[in-house]
Amino acid sequence: MGVTITLNERLAAQLQSQAAARQMPLEQFAEQILERAIEGCNDDAWVRLNQQRVALINKRMKQPLSPEEKEQLQSLQELADRRLESLDRKRLAEVDEWWRRAEQALGIPGNGEA
Repeated sequence: MGVTITLNERLAAQLQSQAAARQMPLEQFAEQILERAIEGCNDDAWVRLNQQRVALINKRMKQPLSPEEKEQLQSLQELADRRLESLDRKRLAEVDEWWRRAEQALGIPGNGEA
C-alpha cells in the first residue's frame, strides 16, 4: 500500500540529506524512520507489560506464585522473547547493511564476490 506524505521544505531537505549521507534511497530511509517511530509508540504498552513481568519474577523469588500468576508470567516471558527476537533480527539486518556499505566503500568484495 502506497502512502504520500507532504513535508515542509526544511524537513524534506533534512530527510533527503540524511538519506544521501547513508547512501540510501530516500523512500527506504523514510520507511526506516517511520518503523522506528511506530515501534516507539508500542513501547509504552511494552513498558507496562514488562513491569508486570518483572514484578512477577521478583515475587517468585520471595514466595510461590499462584497457578494464574505462573501462567501470566509464562505469557509475559514468551512476549518478551518474541520482542527481543524481533529487535535482534532488525539490528542484525542493520549491521549487515552497514557491513556491506563498508566493504563497498573500501572496495572489498563481500558475500562471495570475487
